[in-house]
Amino acid sequence: MKPEIPHGDLTRADAPSWTRAITYGLPACAIAGPRFLIQSYFLNFATDVLLLAPAVMLAGGAVALGRFSRALD
Repeated sequence: MKPEIPHGDLTRADAPSWTRAITYGLPACAIAGPRFLIQSYFLNFATDVLLLAPAVMLAGGAVALGRFSRALD
């Protein structure tokens, strides 16, 4: 006896096409581009002005340090 699949048998014809997947993913590019530019600007600011190592910024250390200092206030 074949086990029941709750939503029926999925076939290759039921799968979304590549064009549909790309169409649904396009709005992510509108967010990822500016986010990348902002993050690179903050990384440059943190390394040049705040004199933090890049590994600290990439690991979220500066954000954690800021939240910890706010918690002490």
